[in-house]
Amino acid sequence: LADLGKLEHVVARGQDEIRHAIESFLTLEAAGWKGRERTAMAIDRYRAAFAREAVHRLAEHDMCRIHTLKLDGRTIACLVVFVEAGVAYTWKTAYDE
Repeated sequence: LADLGKLEHVVARGQDEIRHAIESFLTLEAAGWKGRERTAMAIDRYRAAFAREAVHRLAEHDMCRIHTLKLDGRTIACLVVFVEAGVAYTWKTAYDE
C-alpha cells in the first residue's frame, strides 16, 4: 500500500477523536457491501445511534480505540476496538472495497 501513496495509521482514543472517527467508520461501512446489503449500522438510525453512544460512553473511560488506515489522507480501513484490563477486543471493521 505504501507504494500507492502516503500510508498513515491513526489511533483515535480520546472523546473528541472517537467522536470524529466513529463518523468516518460509519461512512466507510455504509459505502461498501454492508451498505449495499442494507446491513451497515448507518442505514438504521437506531443502530447508528447505539454505535455512537457505545463508543462515546466507552471513550469516557478510555475503553475504546478506533484504528484508521489512511492512504493520501483518505480513510481506507477502520477497526473499532474495546479495551478492558489491558485486553483489546475487536468489535467492528470496515474497509474501502
